[in-house]
Amino acid sequence: MEPSNPAYLILMTKLTDLQASQNASQQASEWFVLMNSGQASAQQRQEFIQWLAQSPSHQKAWLQTQNLWQSFEQLDAADFPLPKAAIKAHFFSPVRYAFAVSALLLVAVLYRQPFWYADFYTATGEAKTITLSDGSHVELATDSAVSIDYSKSHRRLILHHGEAFFTVAADAARPFDVIAGDTETRALGTAFDVNRDGDDVQVTVYEHSVRVSAGGQGIDKLLTSKTVRYQNQQFSAVTTANLAIADSWRRHHLVFEDQPLADVVKALNRYRRLPIVIFDGSLKNLAVTGLFETDNTDTALQTIEETLAVKVRRLPGGLVVLSGV
Repeated sequence: MEPSNPAYLILMTKLTDLQASQNASQQASEWFVLMNSGQASAQQRQEFIQWLAQSPSHQKAWLQTQNLWQSFEQLDAADFPLPKAAIKAHFFSPVRYAFAVSALLLVAVLYRQPFWYADFYTATGEAKTITLSDGSHVELATDSAVSIDYSKSHRRLILHHGEAFFTVAADAARPFDVIAGDTETRALGTAFDVNRDGDDVQVTVYEHSVRVSAGGQGIDKLLTSKTVRYQNQQFSAVTTANLAIADSWRRHHLVFEDQPLADVVKALNRYRRLPIVIFDGSLKNLAVTGLFETDNTDTALQTIEETLAVKVRRLPGGLVVLSGV
């Protein structure tokens, strides 16, 4: 068939589209494993958002991968009645190969789900309060996971990812420590918050004080209303936090006061199935002030569009793109 033949051109176009679709599906599967692992860094999450925004085919492949995962959650052995001979005869067909690859990827996702490694966890948009055996309380924010390790000599909790508010019951014989990545926070009082985003950890004190250490560095006594961040293997300067704003998530609100749009979008994305993407980089530093409900982030988008020079575009499946007007 000649290259100039219309039928040849149509065939090559279809083959190119098929290859692009297969590549997008493979990339979507890889992203799905990473984004559900609880180990994705802030940079990786930003790269994922950029990948989604690059092409409608990426968004379609991502939604198909999510739908496939949801289908797997509902299957059991009875859904696969094929006899052994049929399985053997068709095992190496392209369809079954693709199915097998998807199954292996989903097994990897399952292995990385928080129910494998965490005692308590929350899904996107969910919050949960846990009462521990000593009377201490842990309030988990959206998309967070924590493990509990209590013994006769210590109380140790591991924050795998996300944010948690700790109200600590007094027990002088058993120190109360929270491990978040390289950061260790020891309660010297009763209430504090730890927010972990990959290797970036922020500690805020609400009552009394805590001791924070990481990488051979430390703050012996972080006092009430003070906050500090451990990022890039070093501590920031200690600053004063607006506690009413900082813990607004516990009341199912997000409060922003002259915050950059990029930070606002990052906070909103923790409550959304698909992210909000800032397509125009010049918008990232626009100041946002407002109080929004965590279970209705579309209200925040409406306010952003009405008060800033921002156009909100809603794409199929739930992806939202912000651009200049």
